[in-house]
Amino acid sequence: MQRVIVILFVIISLNLYADTLNLSFEEAIDLALKNNPQILANKAQIDVYISKSREVFSGFLPQLNASAIYKRTTLNSPPQVNLKLPPSLSTISSSIAGKRESMDSYNNYTFGLTLNQLVWDFGKTSGLYRATEKMKDSTIEDLRSTSDNLIINLYQTVLGYLLNQELYKAALSYEKQMESHLEMAKAQVKAGVRTNIDVLKAESDLYNARLNSLKMKNLILISKVNIKNLLGISEEVDFEISPPQKGENLQIPSPPNHEYIQKRPEYLSLKMKIESLRETLRSARAGYFPSLSLLGGLSYNGYQLDGLVYNWNIGGQLSWNLFSGFYTQSYEQEVRAQIHSLEANLQQVIQSIYLEIENSKILYRESMERLELSKALLKVAEESLNLTEARYRSGLGTFIEVSDAQNVYINAKNSVIQAEYDLMLAEVRLKKALGILNYKRGE
Repeated sequence: MQRVIVILFVIISLNLYADTLNLSFEEAIDLALKNNPQILANKAQIDVYISKSREVFSGFLPQLNASAIYKRTTLNSPPQVNLKLPPSLSTISSSIAGKRESMDSYNNYTFGLTLNQLVWDFGKTSGLYRATEKMKDSTIEDLRSTSDNLIINLYQTVLGYLLNQELYKAALSYEKQMESHLEMAKAQVKAGVRTNIDVLKAESDLYNARLNSLKMKNLILISKVNIKNLLGISEEVDFEISPPQKGENLQIPSPPNHEYIQKRPEYLSLKMKIESLRETLRSARAGYFPSLSLLGGLSYNGYQLDGLVYNWNIGGQLSWNLFSGFYTQSYEQEVRAQIHSLEANLQQVIQSIYLEIENSKILYRESMERLELSKALLKVAEESLNLTEARYRSGLGTFIEVSDAQNVYINAKNSVIQAEYDLMLAEVRLKKALGILNYKRGE
């Protein structure tokens, strides 16, 4: 309920204001899940199978029909043949009874109720019902798969956006440092300690820093466009998204992976489709057998509304399609072929998920190790830069040494920023691969 209120507040804010919209990452996910067309299509497909399930279930319930018929009709009757068979069987005589033929017409009224109740059809209706329920479960897993993929895309896009923001800040900081180095080089040249080559080198580094800042700024704008597309918001609305919360480091599972494969929505969806076809196959086999129904009826008929008489009937009906042009046999073979096709696809999905799990494990482990190494490298690069700048100020070092140390430092700093976001993305990818993403979607 709280998520619904948050989403409504966000939508109202989008409609009323065109300035910056501040979103938490969880609110951004809710907004994307609400507006994404594929999510809406999956939800509509679930509704289709819910209605379809009710349609099939109606076959278990009594079917009651009412009818009312009015006719203006004549009462003409054809001749009747009377056969007289004496005990001796020696002669056969026939006579034509008088026929009745007239243009006189009369009112005819018939009102009736008929009741039909299926008793048993050897699993034809029940098989279709179970097949429809399995397809409904399959579409629910399809929705979960689409949601997981959307969340992964949002993670990747938002983390890329936040990463570019951090790299842009680092680029601006680097640009200021290059400006400081340029002033320092000019001062050294003015004092006669250095040559003009140091100034030219400092200016070159400054322009490169400004180009890098411009590149990062444009990447931020591109990331914003991609995020707006995922969130389904208009171009006029600006936004800011807070980073996702960092969880505890995952314990990388060891083989076997089959337990995690069975949690994946892609696997579950395909498995449900196979089970649905198996139920459809059972329903198709029921076509070889009869169906038994109970019948009942009540009718009122007559030639005047105030003179109607009633009749009732009750009985049973056994219906058996003895030959349908090999339709049942052909349909059964068709369903079997579909099952074999999906079983092959299921094996392919299992292999694909297995590879995804193993690759995600490797990338997650590599991201953790790379972050630690990047932090160590940054510490060394910072100390080296401080020493190099001190040597240059004292006249012992060259500007090229300062420039090289500065490049090593900024690259190390960017590596730490990149590694931190890569680790966050690797973690969520591993969760998705293991089928434990488990984002609590607001309804």
